[in-house]
Amino acid sequence: MAKLRSQSHKDDRRCHLTADELQALILRLATATRNSLRFLSENNHIIHPSQTVSLDSALSSTILSLSSLHKYLRLQNPNSNLLPMSLITPSRNWFFRFLSNATSSNWVETFRMSKSSFFLLLGTLTPSILSNDPSFPPNHKLAVAILRLAHAVPFHVLSSMFGLHHPVDACRAFYEVCKAVIDRLGHLLELGTDAERILKGFRWFSLVGCRGAVGFFRVSVEGKSISEKKQKEIRGSNAISDSLIVQAVVDSEGRFLDVSAGWDGRMHPSDILTQSKLLDSNTIFAAGCCGSSDGVPLTIPEYLIGGSCCPLLPCLMTPFRNPQSMEAQAFNKAHAQAMDIGASSFKRLLTRWRLLGTKWKEACVETMPYVVVCSCILHNFLLNCNEEGPGIEPVELKEMEIDQRFDEFHGELDDCGVRVRQELVVHMAEMRRRVSRIWDVFA
Repeated sequence: MAKLRSQSHKDDRRCHLTADELQALILRLATATRNSLRFLSENNHIIHPSQTVSLDSALSSTILSLSSLHKYLRLQNPNSNLLPMSLITPSRNWFFRFLSNATSSNWVETFRMSKSSFFLLLGTLTPSILSNDPSFPPNHKLAVAILRLAHAVPFHVLSSMFGLHHPVDACRAFYEVCKAVIDRLGHLLELGTDAERILKGFRWFSLVGCRGAVGFFRVSVEGKSISEKKQKEIRGSNAISDSLIVQAVVDSEGRFLDVSAGWDGRMHPSDILTQSKLLDSNTIFAAGCCGSSDGVPLTIPEYLIGGSCCPLLPCLMTPFRNPQSMEAQAFNKAHAQAMDIGASSFKRLLTRWRLLGTKWKEACVETMPYVVVCSCILHNFLLNCNEEGPGIEPVELKEMEIDQRFDEFHGELDDCGVRVRQELVVHMAEMRRRVSRIWDVFA
């Protein structure tokens, strides 16, 4: 035991460094840090964005630690000849280095969009995100926001990467950009407009009169309590929820037409549909599409399609639960193919903007709907730029798991909804017979 104590005392004595030894150690650390920064700057075009973020964060933390130690030593030894801070502090932040070295593929991997789309977006948003601080210009703010959306980079890491004074500055810039996107590009959610384009797209699925596919997915959150008033609006009495639900409508091209986010995870989609008033607007759906399609008379109103968790209504077509006839099975097949577009859009959204797939802290839950809407608008913006899936690898889409598990709707069937669905089935059957006769003529 005495031998162990003696060895311990020797180790303690070895830990005490003189001012000169400590200065030499700081110099070596600072040199290693600068060499690492130089390596990162010269090679960020071959380093994956997530690795770049991790390395830059670690190096920035090292710089801050050395800076704090340097200040402490100067206070303790004001007459000492310590290492100048210019050897420790980097001359440029991460984004300056990125702009100097990034290739086209690096832009896509880092920001999930091409350089041209980034600057097109910047030009659109700049009037709303200008500031009086020349050290934090609009292009830096946009880069902060997109990096957080694309890679879920924490605010304190963004603050270090961009040389900001405090993580609050990065947080403020993120939500400032989100607001600008919603204010200036909100028209890209087109449920109430561009009806002819949407209707034409769904005709390829033989779904005449369809104005969109409505779906739901969950966003994970930390357990949160909800008020008694809210409990009365939710099925069940459990007051704890570990997810929030997003309701979204997409068209046949995968564009988001309408988004309603932030619904409690205990709610059933049928209740969300009612409370979101998605199906209440007479300005969106024509009451009756009397006319014809390729010469076939129609009396089918415009409608959305939804999964088996939704109620069957005149303006909401759901699949048959147990299709017996070939016509009903054909309808279910066409319905499923169109609904797959929505599921694919959800996957692309969460794969491109990884922040949505993280578990949200309770303190940030109130801002989640805001961020989801912004993400959907950016998704549409990139589709308009002909960037369907920049930076998204097929394996990423395959591995992306989205929680879309919801109980089936077991309420009473709406008689008018049953009639409209049957008319649609009859129309689809007639169209198949017409196509078959045409093929026979040319066979």
